[in-house]
Amino acid sequence: MPQHEAKGAKTVKADFSRSKNIMFCMTIQRQFVFALLLAVSLPAGPAGADLHVTPDARTGQSGASWDSAMTIEEAVAAANASPGATIRLLKGTYRPVGPLAIKENMRIYGGFLRQAAERPHGFPRTATSTIDGLGTTRLLEVAAGGVLLDGLELIRGAAIGRPGDGADPANAGGAIVVEKGARLTLNCCILSGNKALLGGAVENRGLLFAANSVFQGSLPWS
Repeated sequence: MPQHEAKGAKTVKADFSRSKNIMFCMTIQRQFVFALLLAVSLPAGPAGADLHVTPDARTGQSGASWDSAMTIEEAVAAANASPGATIRLLKGTYRPVGPLAIKENMRIYGGFLRQAAERPHGFPRTATSTIDGLGTTRLLEVAAGGVLLDGLELIRGAAIGRPGDGADPANAGGAIVVEKGARLTLNCCILSGNKALLGGAVENRGLLFAANSVFQGSLPWS
């Protein structure tokens, strides 16, 4: 099997050259498989805050509703202080200035519309929440906890360390780094156009589960 492909019920293009503990599940029984993955990857515990995020949010808001939405950076920081939090991202594009540092259990859902309590029928094709690194920054760093990313498009992340130095951890994982002891579940996510010297999309040092997700166009630095 080529290094950058993983095959299951469907062919999924991926680049997990640095991922050792990964479980790919692309089966007809998608709801059952995802429920199973969620059960084993996210620890049980009390629910934390319910936070709303929009691309045009002002800083200093509570995140309690769409009208008082937070920025994505503020929401992740608040979720780190409230283990078990849920972050809801409105449809649109988010461009964090640096990696989003995740240190606690949390769930991040994309694809919401402002006027709807639930995500629209046909999601994720009908509504997309995109996190765009603009080719200048890694997107997420999962340092600890059990984390779910659901319905997100993660694009143009970049791991930029010392040129050509494969031993430099800053050169691995263009979109995401999962540290030892952390657990990440991806469901209905697209990772596209991310770059790193090693593991263009994901550098996995912990435990990674992926269901109903697509990895494409992630490349090593040339």
